[in-house]
Amino acid sequence: MDFGVGCVSKFTVNAPSSGNQFEAQYLRSMSFGSLVAGIGGYRILTTQENLFSDPCQTLNNILQARDRGLSTYIAAIISMSETVRFHLGLSQDSVQVANLKVSKTSPKIGVTFRLSPATVLRAAAFRSVKPTLLASQTLQPSHVVGFTEYFDDTNGSISDSAAIAVDTNLRKDFFIGGEVGKRKTKFWLNVFNDPTFTKPETTTANVYFNWTPTTRTSVAAQYRREELTLPRQDAEEAGFPNKIRTERLPISIKYHLDSGFTAGLILQWVRQRIEVPEQEHSNSSFSLVDALLSYRLAGRRLTLSLEIRNLLDRRFAFQDTSFLAAEPVNPPFIPARNFRANLSFHF
Repeated sequence: MDFGVGCVSKFTVNAPSSGNQFEAQYLRSMSFGSLVAGIGGYRILTTQENLFSDPCQTLNNILQARDRGLSTYIAAIISMSETVRFHLGLSQDSVQVANLKVSKTSPKIGVTFRLSPATVLRAAAFRSVKPTLLASQTLQPSHVVGFTEYFDDTNGSISDSAAIAVDTNLRKDFFIGGEVGKRKTKFWLNVFNDPTFTKPETTTANVYFNWTPTTRTSVAAQYRREELTLPRQDAEEAGFPNKIRTERLPISIKYHLDSGFTAGLILQWVRQRIEVPEQEHSNSSFSLVDALLSYRLAGRRLTLSLEIRNLLDRRFAFQDTSFLAAEPVNPPFIPARNFRANLSFHF
């Protein structure tokens, strides 16, 4: 489904950044658990050049943004018993991006229950403020009992999240789990002049399993349902869909050799429903086949892999959520056969 300004045929963004980032962290193990505390700050200058080019007109504008931020945090993992463990945290986050200034206290709480030797229940509720990070790296903890705090939101966005999950080993060779979560975000659309924002909500549900029927074979599957909802008026003004519901079911089968070679096939089914203000909703579904071949060198320090995505060269329509991303991202699916080579070092 296409939406937005129909006349634009080319949009180029050039945004080099330079700056400094510092962090310090204190770690300590104690009889009841562990403690982590730290402080971090940054100062970044970004010069963004936007070039619009189409048959109608050509527009070129340059914007400069000075990002500053300071974060202090403390978190404790407290073991109440062999079966119950709490994660308690608090951070004070200050972010300044162009004309936007955000200062928030972010509480975080999580709990892990070991219901049986093979089954673990996790639950968490937390707030996070998206910082500007050089090279997307930080010492600050980025998850609460396994739930991710930071997403590819615009810098300064504020998220309130809650999630619960259960994982169990039914057998030594069979692992299964499920997770549901909800995230509400104050997402900044514009940080220049008078900052504007919208408030998207994202709900997710996952069910997954991993199975190793033989010493050489592994099977994995995951059903994931994700629904993104935007306020209708905000979506209409920005030219965005106001609701995107996506369901995915990838099933992978891999065969491993002692020599270091691994071959695999990934079968993936996708279904999507898109709602755009003042338009009829759109439904689409498609299935894909991917192939994988990898080789791990002796010593397991280096892995070479080649992936063929969309092996059967299928054509389809799919709407990702990159219009709400802070930076350009690769689409999860491409409606043409494509190849990817990876070289991974393990230390």
